[in-house]
Amino acid sequence: MKLADVLFGEDPNCIVCGKDILSSEFGLCQNCLKDFPFADQPLDQKALAVCRYEGVAKQLIYDYKYNQSRVIGKYMANMMAHLIRERGIHYDVVLTVPCSKHRKNVRGFDHALYMAQVLSDNLSIDISEGKLERVKETQRLKGLTKQERLTELENAFEVSSGEAFYGKRLLIIDDILTTGATLSACTQVVMPFNPRCVHWLTFAAVI
Repeated sequence: MKLADVLFGEDPNCIVCGKDILSSEFGLCQNCLKDFPFADQPLDQKALAVCRYEGVAKQLIYDYKYNQSRVIGKYMANMMAHLIRERGIHYDVVLTVPCSKHRKNVRGFDHALYMAQVLSDNLSIDISEGKLERVKETQRLKGLTKQERLTELENAFEVSSGEAFYGKRLLIIDDILTTGATLSACTQVVMPFNPRCVHWLTFAAVI
């Protein structure tokens, strides 16, 4: 039994339309599964996303982050784990983009960390908690260009203990990929610890 099932149980209803479902790894009924905006192909060799950031996917992310619907977060992470299994890729350590203290207080939890915990359970990957840290509060990045985001994120992250990253295949996860600036900033600070590779995985991407 997975950690998420112990804490929050299984949801017998579709997370999009609310109809009853008998069993679904993704928490979607057959109709919503058929119409879900899954990404047609990988973003590139080192970046994967489950779906396009549009329609019901946008609403699910909003409900998860701002209405504290952790059942939705569990199924989002299940979809992410399925994508990794489907690609046949193995990682040694999963990390999250660190949540700012302000946003964590507003939301009541660290949304990326919870998804990482579910993903870790699903794929039996070690989770690195607290080793990649946010050391600077940044303004909201929505509406900024990639260069403006990179400037705002300069010196926002640091690694407190990187020994566990040496020679390891790292997977950094987040909920949305827009310009890639945040994930790039996180990658930049882990690279000095010589990981074997650093890949990105998000639930949705602006494609």
